[in-house]
Amino acid sequence: MSNPALASQHIILIGFKNTGKSTIARALAHKLTRDFFDLDHALMAVYSQQFGKSLSCDQIIDQHGEAFFRDLEQQAFADLLQHKPAVIATGGGAILHETTRQLMTGHYIIHITAQPEIVFGRIMAKGRPAIFPAQESPQLAFKRIWEERSGIYERLANFSLDNSDRHWPLRVEEIVAHLQEISS
Repeated sequence: MSNPALASQHIILIGFKNTGKSTIARALAHKLTRDFFDLDHALMAVYSQQFGKSLSCDQIIDQHGEAFFRDLEQQAFADLLQHKPAVIATGGGAILHETTRQLMTGHYIIHITAQPEIVFGRIMAKGRPAIFPAQESPQLAFKRIWEERSGIYERLANFSLDNSDRHWPLRVEEIVAHLQEISS
């Protein structure tokens, strides 16, 4: 990448849960010889440091609520931005916190998406996530959250691509080609 502005920016992957952000981001970081960070893992590490115990993201939401989780996520994201330019895979809801969205400004944002019915199937194959309220059917919760977030992803993204087929090596090549195109 010869574009000096892009060379100094983090590349941030956003998108709904189970679209392949982390897999693509890890491979992209390797291809670009950048560090890779997974925001969910960083958030769990911050929680562990602050509270002296380890919990998964779902457990943190279950025990402390989503607002607490989003605040902790924003803190972990701000910490990651202090590193040299890297590739960062965010959690699906990271874009919900206004401060996190503001922190993304000035970095290169890639939206990874997939067909909604495919994403729903991938999510439910792993069990009902904490972001789906117990009093709401999984289908209705998914539809509501998908609609709530889709427009935000699209507004924030500098580039979007569909990963419905889970062919992540091709997605990485598409991103690299795109980055080279905008850098020339």
